[in-house]
Amino acid sequence: MKQADGILLASPRYGPFGASPSKMQALLERLINVNTLPANVNPNFVFPLQGKPCGLLAVSVEGRQNNLPVLHSLEQYVLAYRMQPVHTKLWPFVGVSGRGNDKGDVLRDVEAMENAKILGKLLVRTIKIMKNHKFAIT
Repeated sequence: MKQADGILLASPRYGPFGASPSKMQALLERLINVNTLPANVNPNFVFPLQGKPCGLLAVSVEGRQNNLPVLHSLEQYVLAYRMQPVHTKLWPFVGVSGRGNDKGDVLRDVEAMENAKILGKLLVRTIKIMKNHKFAIT
């Protein structure tokens, strides 16, 4: 992740409360050891993912607003790790919300697929802007 120019975090929504699966939670929680805990000891600590552009995607059986809890949760981690969330001008703004239950279902969600393409283009554009302006991405 430190070597990547940008990151896409994608998660299904599980359960009625919008939880991410345990493997996604484990990844996000383990990043605390890389990002947050050292900062508590060293005030000059440079967050390794600081400024790194990050796009968010979520999918569930219902799609649409039902994915907002997952997108908002992912965004909170991105912000805590001082990454740069990439937002779109399309609802839900914070990321892409898709609909699907079985493997490949989301490919038939035309709106989500178009929004994912837009998010990908915005992520690439953000990366290029940061490189051209020599912003630190790592």
